[in-house]
Amino acid sequence: MALGVRLGSLLSRSLRNVLSGMSAAPGRGTASAVDPSIGLSEEQKEFQKVAFNFASKEMSPNMALWDEKEMFPVETMRRAAQLGFGGIYTRPDVGGSGLSRLDTSIIFEALATGCVSTTAYMSIHNMCVWMIDTFGNDDQRHRLCPALCSMEKFASYCLTEPGSGSDAASLLTSAKRDGDHYLLNGSKAFISGGGDTDVYLVMCRTGGGSGSRGISCLVVEKGTPGLSFGKKEKKVGWNSQPTRAVIFEDCVVPVSNRLGEEGQGFLIAMKGLNGGRINIASCSLGAAHASVLLSRDHLSVRKQFGEPLANNQYLQFRLAEMATQLVTARLIVRHAAQALQEEHRDAATLCAMAKLYATDECFKVCNQALQMHGGYGYLKDYAVQQFFRDIRVHQILEGNEVTQVQLIQAKRTGKSKHKQCALCSQPLPDTYLKKLCQSCIESTLREESSVRSEDIRSMIREELRAFRSSDKIPESRKKYNSPRSEQSSDVEDKDSDGSQEFISSEGEQDTCFPTDSIDNLVKSVRNTMGIEDTKTLKTPQDVMFAGLSERKRPSFPVIPAIKDLVKKEWESQGQRGLPSSSKRRYLFNDEDFSKWSSIHF
Repeated sequence: MALGVRLGSLLSRSLRNVLSGMSAAPGRGTASAVDPSIGLSEEQKEFQKVAFNFASKEMSPNMALWDEKEMFPVETMRRAAQLGFGGIYTRPDVGGSGLSRLDTSIIFEALATGCVSTTAYMSIHNMCVWMIDTFGNDDQRHRLCPALCSMEKFASYCLTEPGSGSDAASLLTSAKRDGDHYLLNGSKAFISGGGDTDVYLVMCRTGGGSGSRGISCLVVEKGTPGLSFGKKEKKVGWNSQPTRAVIFEDCVVPVSNRLGEEGQGFLIAMKGLNGGRINIASCSLGAAHASVLLSRDHLSVRKQFGEPLANNQYLQFRLAEMATQLVTARLIVRHAAQALQEEHRDAATLCAMAKLYATDECFKVCNQALQMHGGYGYLKDYAVQQFFRDIRVHQILEGNEVTQVQLIQAKRTGKSKHKQCALCSQPLPDTYLKKLCQSCIESTLREESSVRSEDIRSMIREELRAFRSSDKIPESRKKYNSPRSEQSSDVEDKDSDGSQEFISSEGEQDTCFPTDSIDNLVKSVRNTMGIEDTKTLKTPQDVMFAGLSERKRPSFPVIPAIKDLVKKEWESQGQRGLPSSSKRRYLFNDEDFSKWSSIHF
């Protein structure tokens, strides 16, 4: 038995060497069908080659040791950062590589063939750097990102709490503002890198709203008074990265360390997770790819009944199935990565699909690979068992399979168990009429500027006062194409303040707000918010409805938040409510009516 174990260990080292050789130039000979370089550009193939070489030389030889000793390979990751792997999709002006989401997926898949656990942490670190780069101001970007991109410092993502896992919006960690700082209290659970990393992106509740409302993102740096950590968790896999609870007890965090505005934190967290799901799925691809190669080579050298196992037809078929699972998973992950890069309207759904399918199928591949190794696969001398253990958690984190299915179902059918925010998918009350939660409405209004809602209300009041004091009747109000407008029972008149009145046959009267004034109001808001000439945002409705299909966007260029304010301010000045849909047809010409018919207050 002892001799058998020694031979098994020797065989395992031999197989690792074979894997290392294959990784540098994968897909040659019989492995061409699973070649991960198929369909890539020459530049992407170079990125991939560099990552495979680093995985085979720096990571694969140490993978078992890091797992056994639970070592956090800081120096190895810093060498990876010298190749640009510390901020792969972060902008170059702060030290990032500025690559695409697809490039990132290719690189993480290749690195994961050397060590899934270490690569998975690097993917989380990259997600955090991207969040700072994307949502931080210039001072935050230039102060934090360079050291993170070089991996001189490491980052952790803090969303999950002991009582809020899949229901992330129910988090309880709170931050109370006190002058120029926050007092942060609460705890986070299962934090990768916890205790060993330097920067923590913490989602906490700064407002009194429930659900996603009032959640903000604070950057807490190691050494901050009130910051402490729980014990190091003992895990089945992912042992090359420490996992601890992160605890905040009157932790003093400067207001200048808040990413974005108050209430924008949940949106930031969800945006980060879209990319995080692609990254984790890519790590699963790397484990599955390595397991297929290990299994193929093991079947070639292992003999039973006088011939190699590779001659067994059943095992040939199973290996073919594994290769098919790997390639199909790779295709959906890369498709989702491309959609995310292009900001496709269904990118979030595709990310959920990719994470769901790839993590499930790749785990099946690794499980079957272990089975093909027989008893040897159950020994820690063989790499296949570590791939199996390390990717099991990929089906749990970044949203488990139930969460992914709910996201997909809600987007594809337009139905869900609960109404959901169109941007962050946060459940909404059944009686809630808007498509967006209040947090997303407020955060998207602030996304392109620091305009406060009070400033918008002030502009609306001034516009309404100007309208009421005007003697000019808008041209769009003088044309009425409805046959009913010609009937003698319907009389139109102009009020002394310049507004239009409509008197129905029943004697009812409505004062209407003209489309011209609303258009002027929108232009004022656009100019004040500084989005008039932006390349990506053309109108305020594009800010509010970013990510929605054109079919779901209202045709009239007034976002719901402004429409609500218009209605409230109009009525607060003693005017009757805006005309009902049954009367709008006779107040507007056909073109104006088509605009108003899509509005629901």
